Parts: sequence; C-alpha cells; structure tokens
Amino acid sequence: MKRRPARSSGKTLPLSGVRAIVTDAETRLGLYVIRSLGRAGCRVTALANQASGPVIGFSSRYAAERIRLPQGDYWETLPAALEELGPGHDLLMPISAFSITVVATSRDRIEPLLKLFVPELHAFKLASDKRSTTEAGRMAGVPVPETFPSPEPSEVMDWAEGLRDRLPLVVKFSDEERAEAWAPSERYRIVRSHQDLAREYLRMHEIAAYPLVQEYVDGDGFGFFTVMDPRGEPVGSFCHRRLREYPISGGPSTLCESYHDPARRLCVREEDAILLPGPPGRA
Repeated sequence: MKRRPARSSGKTLPLSGVRAIVTDAETRLGLYVIRSLGRAGCRVTALANQASGPVIGFSSRYAAERIRLPQGDYWETLPAALEELGPGHDLLMPISAFSITVVATSRDRIEPLLKLFVPELHAFKLASDKRSTTEAGRMAGVPVPETFPSPEPSEVMDWAEGLRDRLPLVVKFSDEERAEAWAPSERYRIVRSHQDLAREYLRMHEIAAYPLVQEYVDGDGFGFFTVMDPRGEPVGSFCHRRLREYPISGGPSTLCESYHDPARRLCVREEDAILLPGPPGRA
C-alpha cells in the first residue's frame, strides 16, 4: 500500500485521540466524512480504491494518512488492508454500499481489530434493495408507490402495452451496486409512453436483471437519514427537501434544505421493520 503522510493539528477537540479509517476517499461522500471526523479532532486514515490519478479525499487537510489500496479483488484487498491497519486504529467508517457489503461480509476478520458502524449483512442487503424496502414499508403500514411485476424480456412489448393507462411510470435499478450506471441521467428514468417503458426496461435489464417499475408520484423529493441503536431505536434523524436536481426532470439532488415533517415517523417505522432481528426472510 502506498502511504502519504500529512501534518496533524494540535487542537483539543471532541474526538481528539480517536483514530479512524475511512474508505472510498476517491468519492465525494468519502471526502465529506473525512472532513467531518477531522474537524472533530479525529485522526483519519483515508483509503482509496484507485491506483492512480487525483483522489478527492486526499486533498483534505484532515486526511492524516493517505493510502491507495493495491489493485485486485476488492473483496480481498480491503479486508487485508484493514487487518494490517487495524492495530493502529480505533474504528472503521466504510462509505459506499459496496464497501459496506465487503466489510459486513468479512465482519469476523475485521471486528476483532476495529469498532464497526456497520449493520448486520441481512439488514443491509434488505435496505439496499428497493424491491425489498418497498415491501418492508408496505408491511409496516407505510404508504408506498404501486410496484408492477417485472416481466421476462420476451414479454416486454405486450407488458408495456398493457400499462399504457398507468403512465407515467418510473424504471430504476433495484439495488445500489450498479456503479457502471451511476451517471445522473442513467440512475432511473421517468417514462411517459409505452415505447419508452419497453426500451428503458430492456436497457436496464441488460445491466441488472429485472429492474423495478413503479408508479410515478409527483411532488417534492425528500431524503431521510437516521441512526438506530442495536435494538432498532432511533438515536438521531435528519430529513431534507430537494430544491434542485440533475437532470431537472428528476435525478440526484444538487441543492437541499433541512426539513421537519411528521411523516418522519413513517420512515422510522420502516427502518424498524428492516433492522429488527428475526428468522431468515424477516428483518
């Protein structure tokens, strides 16, 4: 692993003395976490799964140590790096859905060395799958968009014709691990004709089988975030309302504002349904 040291601050802050590893330093989310922990006094080691080129998280003054992971199978390179770095650190903050999945899968190797802020694998897989979270919300009594059965490719034209009266609809990937389709305009599509419905369904099906097709709910877009304790009780939550998106027809947010709404309790109810332990098939 290639290491690049950085100067440290002498200030006494809430997390002074805490040593953390942050993955995905090549992403904006990784940068934000590096900054947040660093400003609180945490000594951050930034990991990047990128062999060369600029790494946005490495540009932060709060990255006390900067490490590029060796190229190879991430399922092995990340756990191996964490086993090597673990004795010199206190906790791990995996950032991307892929990194969280790798860490949760390798929990037995990593947890003896580092504190993990990672859910159990079954709960994370459920939360990462939109089809599963929609069903969990419905079972918990949360209003959810109507979801239509995903057809076989050979049946798409007749299926799309049969949904003409239900347009517009939304076609999107079911899971969160489609890095090859993460361009803002490619994450999902709002379709307004049965021809577009068939075309977009087949396009996404080639990337990830059986994309999700749901009714289009017009209105403002909101994001909800919560921290749950091991019993499924919320210890903190935050909600934002989207003011701008890219593309403007609908996509990832580019400008948001904090928002307080009674509907937040519905989000907590759904996350309860996902995080509560139970037998296989129930989360």
